[in-house]
Amino acid sequence: MAAPGPTIATARLVLRPFTDVDRAPFFALNTHPLVVESLGESPSRAESDAAVARFSEEMAREGWGLWAVEVPDGAFSVGSGHPPIWRRPFVGCIGSVLLA
Repeated sequence: MAAPGPTIATARLVLRPFTDVDRAPFFALNTHPLVVESLGESPSRAESDAAVARFSEEMAREGWGLWAVEVPDGAFSVGSGHPPIWRRPFVGCIGSVLLA
């Protein structure tokens, strides 16, 4: 079942709302040593799961928010990103992507 919210698919990436299936890959991404080096510390599993829940709730409520990023036809998320939101001036696409 698809999560509520917009999905954008290109030949290289799919941007879509987070779902429960993203919890483990998102936690793995945020506890990877290269990501922790940028974040300063890694979240606990509970903190990571709570973040995914917040992202999903925001997308359902607002119609925009942080998107899961995956490779088309891939079985895993490769990161997260926030597309430009024209209602919020000067917000660009930001996020973490780890391809190993």
